[in-house]
Amino acid sequence: MFGFFNYPPADVGPDTTNEIDIEFARWGNQSYQPLNYTVWPARKGIKAAHQTFAFKAGVAKSRHRFTWKEDRVIYHSVVIKDNGSAGQEAYWAFKPKAYKQAISSTPMPIFFNLWGFRGRPPADGENVEVIINTFKFTPAQ
Repeated sequence: MFGFFNYPPADVGPDTTNEIDIEFARWGNQSYQPLNYTVWPARKGIKAAHQTFAFKAGVAKSRHRFTWKEDRVIYHSVVIKDNGSAGQEAYWAFKPKAYKQAISSTPMPIFFNLWGFRGRPPADGENVEVIINTFKFTPAQ
């Protein structure tokens, strides 16, 4: 599983709140689509919003982003072909009516992680590598 996401420190909220994720995981089920976009709500008791997409394994280059605004979170992923052009894309705009409860408004750091689901190594026994060539944070205007 590889992901990048914001995550709340203890003074912001408990686990499963205030989080915006892009994760690559099948969560132990090979039939699941591997690209996961998730918005964990600003407070407990509200269901997380989640969307999954097929995303080709073994892609050499891809670009992923989320744009976090007060009333929406917009996700976009694209495969970068060998010639530099755009390939397969995924897009989701989460725009809830009750956005103040559904989307955190508290600034939080971004984290990256790579781990084996349930602590297990890859089923094929191969090493796993993720290379991040560029990371860019652009504050809201």
